[in-house]
Order: sequence, then C-alpha cells, then structure tokens
Amino acid sequence: MAAHTAAALAARTRETQAGLNRLGTEMDEAYLSQLEQIMRNLRTCLQDIDEVLQHRLQFFDGIQLIIGRAVGRQYARANTPPPE
Repeated sequence: MAAHTAAALAARTRETQAGLNRLGTEMDEAYLSQLEQIMRNLRTCLQDIDEVLQHRLQFFDGIQLIIGRAVGRQYARANTPPPE
C-alpha cells in the first residue's frame, strides 16, 4: 500500500508539473522560478519517501526469513515426540 501511495504521489507530481509547464507561458519568470523550485523540492521529497519505502521492504524481506525459521523450529519442537 505504501508503494502504491508513493507511485500515486509521483504520478500526481508529474501531472502537476505538466500543468505548470502549460501555464508557464502565461506566468512571469519570477513566479515560474518559484514554482519550479517547489516542484524540485517535491521531487526530492518523493525520492526520499521512495528510498525509505525501499529500506522498509528490505527490512521486512530480511525479517520474514528470521520469523519463518523461528516458526519452523517451534513447529518441529511441538511435533517431535520426546525421547524415550
């Protein structure tokens, strides 16, 4: 879900930038420069969000193996008859 949200934000940013580019011919240079800076900042934020999500995915991929092994050991202990 987080990856979907980041992708949606990135798509919305591209749409906004395209709209600003269309309006750019009607705006003065100072205002357009401010909007371009805002778009650069937004893009940087989205890249940071993407990086955080990638690290979280790597973490959960790694922890899943550890949890799987622990569950497997508990199952084996529970289903192994005691030595006689």
